[in-house]
Amino acid sequence: MPDHKKRSKSFAEEAFRRQQHEIEESIKYASYIQQALFPSHEVVKKCLPEHFIFYRPRDIVSGDFYYVACRNNFTFIAVGDCTGHGVPGAFMSILGITFLNEIISRLMKYQAGSILNYLREHVMKALSQTGDEGERILHGEVFEGTHEIKRSKVESQMPTTFDL
Repeated sequence: MPDHKKRSKSFAEEAFRRQQHEIEESIKYASYIQQALFPSHEVVKKCLPEHFIFYRPRDIVSGDFYYVACRNNFTFIAVGDCTGHGVPGAFMSILGITFLNEIISRLMKYQAGSILNYLREHVMKALSQTGDEGERILHGEVFEGTHEIKRSKVESQMPTTFDL
C-alpha cells in the first residue's frame, strides 16, 4: 500500500476513534443527568425504610427507571420500562420521572390508575402522539399510607381523563 493511502487510512481511523470517544463521554455524562433524577437514597429510605433496589441498565443510559416519593402520608412507587434502549429510552425515562413529579405534586386525590393515565396524557402530548398504536406506557404500583397495594397499568384503550 502506498504511503499516502496508509496516512489517509491512519488519519480516518484516528478521527473515528476521537469521535467515538466524544460520543461515549457524552453518553456517560447523560447517565449522570439521568441518575440525578432518580430519587436519592435518603428519599427512598424515608419513604421505604426496608427496601432494596436492583437497577442494572443494559446500556450506559436506559429506558428503565424507578420512582419513589412521599406526599401527604402516601408513598408512591413506580417502575417504568420505556420504549427503547440507550439514549431514546433514557429520554423517555426522563420524561416519565419529570411528569410523575409534576403530577404527584399537583394532585390532591391519589389513585394509581388516574396518576398513570395523567402520565400517559403528558407523554402523548409531549411527543405529539395519539395513543392509537396500542402501546403500553407504564406499569406501576402505588403503596398508600394504609400499606394497601394498588396495581395499575396504562393501556391505550383505557379512558384518558379522570375527575380528581
